[in-house]
Amino acid sequence: MKILGARSISIPAADQIPGTAMDISRLLPGFPIQEATEFRDDGFITPQRFPLNPTRRLVVLVPDGSLDENALAHKIWRLASISSLQVLFLGLSPDEESASYVRRRLALLAAAIHQGEVSARANVVVGEDWNQAVKKVLHSGDLLVCIATHVVPYRAIGRRNMGDALAVAFNVPVYLLGGLQVGRSPTQFQMVRSIAAWSLSIAILLAFAGLQIWISQNAQPELSTILLCLSIIAEGIILYKTIEWIG
Repeated sequence: MKILGARSISIPAADQIPGTAMDISRLLPGFPIQEATEFRDDGFITPQRFPLNPTRRLVVLVPDGSLDENALAHKIWRLASISSLQVLFLGLSPDEESASYVRRRLALLAAAIHQGEVSARANVVVGEDWNQAVKKVLHSGDLLVCIATHVVPYRAIGRRNMGDALAVAFNVPVYLLGGLQVGRSPTQFQMVRSIAAWSLSIAILLAFAGLQIWISQNAQPELSTILLCLSIIAEGIILYKTIEWIG
C-alpha cells in the first residue's frame, strides 16, 4: 500500500515484491530474506525515491509505555548482529524528573545487546515531540526502527502509527518491529488514576449532599442535627479511604 510516497510491506513477503528484497539487502547487508521466519511480524517502509545505502546504525525509538523489554532487546540484537551495526536506543521524557527512569531503562537495553560486534548506547531527549527528538540524533547511514504498535498523537484528537509519521516527516526508510505490544505509560497511568480519584470524590460529595438535604427536610430537628453530623463524619472517612485506596 502507498503511504505518502512510501510503500509498506511485511518482511516475509519481501522476496515476493519486486525490488523489495534488494531494498532491504542494501540497507541491511546479510539480512536473511529467504529465512526470515523470526522476522515474520516485522514490516518495512521505504520511500519510493530514496538512495538506499548500507546502514551503519540502528536508531531504535523506545516508547515510555510498558513492553516486553527482553523480547525487544533480542529482536534488536538479532537485527544488528547480522550486519554488525551500532545501535542507539532513543527515548523521550516529558520532563527532567522522569528522565532518570527513562535513562535507566534504555541503559539496561543497551547493556543487554552490547556484545560482540554490536555496540549500543542510549540517549534521552526531554520534550514531547518525537520528530524533534529524532531530528537531534539522525545522521546519514541511520535506519529508524520503531515498534509497529507504537502510536502517537496526530493533529487535534487523532492517533497515528509512529512508523508512518517518521516516514512522512523524514522521508527515510523505517523498520517496524512486530510482535510487541506497547502498554500504558507511567504518565498515562497517573492521569487515569487522577481522573478516577476526582470522579469518585465528586460522586461521593454529590451523594452525601443529597442525603444531607433529605435529612434537613424530613428528619425531626433534634435528630436532624445528629444525623447531619454523622453523615459529615462518614463522608470524610469515605473520601479519605477512597483517595488512599486509589493512591
